[in-house]
Formats: sequence, structure tokens, C-alpha cells
Amino acid sequence: MTQNFYSPRSRRLVFIVFVLISLVFSGTVLGKRRASAGRSARAARSRKASARGRSSRRGGRQVARSSRRRGGRLSAREARQQRAAVAREQGAAIKAMERKLHRPLTRRERATAMRGASRRALLEARRRAEAARRAAIARQMAIDKAMRDEVQTFIAK
Repeated sequence: MTQNFYSPRSRRLVFIVFVLISLVFSGTVLGKRRASAGRSARAARSRKASARGRSSRRGGRQVARSSRRRGGRLSAREARQQRAAVAREQGAAIKAMERKLHRPLTRRERATAMRGASRRALLEARRRAEAARRAAIARQMAIDKAMRDEVQTFIAK
């Protein structure tokens, strides 16, 4: 017959530690996030309502469209935001070039600066596409080699 050497003091200590840990985690789970003082309460309410509507409309099974979209068509708002961001970047690039040259740019220089940004983006996109194509080819070659090796082992048996 086995003997148990558990003292009541160690049981009490384990129980107290368990209660303390559960209180800490329940505080983080039940804690309510407060809106920062800089934001208006109306914006927080509308954001909460839109999130509620988004989850209840489709039974909570479908996530927001923006997280599912992978390079598809942009909504009008997203397209506007993207155009504004590109314009800001181009303006910042022109300002930086003017600061570097210590003079305002000529019309020709401005035009080349505008074209240069889009050309760079196009070249980067081409490079990424080529890298993806090469990776896909390498992946396919590895799959083919593995298949050939597997067939060879079956033949050898």
C-alpha cells in the first residue's frame, strides 16, 4: 500500500496560488477597454455598431471584406486613399529633391521625378513577379524530383 506524504500546508499553498493566478487572468479577460480621451465617443459608438452589424448580418461566419481581398478590385474609398498616399509620396520625393539641390525643380525635372516613381514601382513589381515565377518553377522541379525518387525506390523493391 502506498503512503501519501501530502501536508495540509502544501495543499493550502497550491490552492492560494491557483486562486491568485485565476484572479489575474480573469482581470485581463473581464477588463473593459476604454476609449482614449483624444477620440470622440460618437466615433467609438459608430465603430462598435458597424462591427456588430458586420458580425450579425452574415451570422459571424464571414470576416471583413478587406481582410479577404487579395489584390482584387478596390472600393472607391480605398482607391481614393491609395491615390492620396501616392500623391503624398510623390510630393515628398519632389520636396526632398528640391532640398537636396537647394533650388526649385524645373518642369522637366518634376516630370521625370513623377515618372521615375511609377517606373521604379513597375520595375519592382516585375522583379517580384519574376522571383515568384522562379520560385514556382523550383518548387515544381523539387516535386517532380521527389516523385521520380519515390518511383525509383518502388522499382528497386
